[in-house]
Amino acid sequence: MANRVITDYQGQITNLKQQLGKQRSEIEVSVIRLYPDKISVYLKDSFIGQILADIGLGRPAAQNLDQNQALAIVGNPIQMSLSQERLQDADGDIIFVVVYDYQPRIEKESQAQLKKLADTPLWSRLGAVKQDQVYLVGGHWLVSGPLAAQAVIDDLLSLEFLEN
Repeated sequence: MANRVITDYQGQITNLKQQLGKQRSEIEVSVIRLYPDKISVYLKDSFIGQILADIGLGRPAAQNLDQNQALAIVGNPIQMSLSQERLQDADGDIIFVVVYDYQPRIEKESQAQLKKLADTPLWSRLGAVKQDQVYLVGGHWLVSGPLAAQAVIDDLLSLEFLEN
């Protein structure tokens, strides 16, 4: 069973690589999570970072930290908090935004944070925002395991950025 899961995953990754073509390594992808009171970016050694690396997508320089670097710099191996003033560190060619929380009240507050953030000049200056390459994705982007990986791949296969 485990071998089949790995084989299926590798097949989906190969499919995505073919759809994206050789330019995929030139595409910088950012994954941000909005909380009611902060913004976080997910780094390359997070589970979602590993999926993006398997596909061959690039990451913005500020997010391209491995676990050891991240621990030394920000004290967290997989995500980094950003102030609004450092929002440019969340920019990429594509930004995936997660506002999910398992507590409905917090998720609602996070959605309000997104609306508030979208009205700021700092947000509107981001390249991905200017190019209409910001995608709202579900909480499965933040968990690990084969089902989550499959759901992320399904999302990527269905999103418009593949057509650009």
